[in-house]
Amino acid sequence: MTLYIECFGIILASVKLRNKSKKLKRNLRVSSTCKILKFYLLLAAITAVLSGCFDFVEEIKLHDNGSGAVKYKLNLSKSKTKIGGIMLMDSIRGFPVPSKEKIQKKLSEMKSLLNGQEGISNVKITENWSEYIFQLTMDFEHVNKLNLALKKTLAKEEKAKKYVYDAYSYSESKFSRNYIAQDYNEFSQWKTDVSTVLEGANLILIHRFDEPIVSKENAKYMLSKNSKSVMFRASFLDLKEKKVTLQNTVSLK
Repeated sequence: MTLYIECFGIILASVKLRNKSKKLKRNLRVSSTCKILKFYLLLAAITAVLSGCFDFVEEIKLHDNGSGAVKYKLNLSKSKTKIGGIMLMDSIRGFPVPSKEKIQKKLSEMKSLLNGQEGISNVKITENWSEYIFQLTMDFEHVNKLNLALKKTLAKEEKAKKYVYDAYSYSESKFSRNYIAQDYNEFSQWKTDVSTVLEGANLILIHRFDEPIVSKENAKYMLSKNSKSVMFRASFLDLKEKKVTLQNTVSLK
């Protein structure tokens, strides 16, 4: 979660470079741009609005008793050349670029916070700095414990906690991926078109179960051949424009 805050600073700087190359005059202030960070993490919820050319993957394995494992992956490899250059700078147009050491410190803090939450175990963070791919994995005793752990951890981030909601629910062989559409009205104060920022950004959800799926509510979720998993894929632009929703409930056999 903190990872997204730090990476967001790098990505915003990346956006500034792109806009400069297009000779567009921008006056991006930290106070306004930080508000754009929407925690989609279900991190689970986080719903995050970052810069374009990245993939965010949420992968859940849920057992019959509500326990399971979750993996969140932020893949910035499509922008690695741009990000790599920016990481060498201290700041750009007055916007501070977080150092690798600062990002790693934040990741370590996040790991410690999650490890200390009831019902959460085996928290691991993987960092690939050559490709800019970051991954968080953990086990949970029940999705309710996962929701609570994420809430408590994100409560440490003032700009993140107001965007957090219970992303998952499970009861009586029904699993729901909940979603609250984000309000983009605040983007009107930002001089860069949010559609430009989200260009090339994709969201992928993969949910796996022990038992076959009997039904699903959201047609955007594709059913696997063995009927034990669903996959959702969409662009963040489609989410912004409300062409798709993450909301889905599956009934298990």
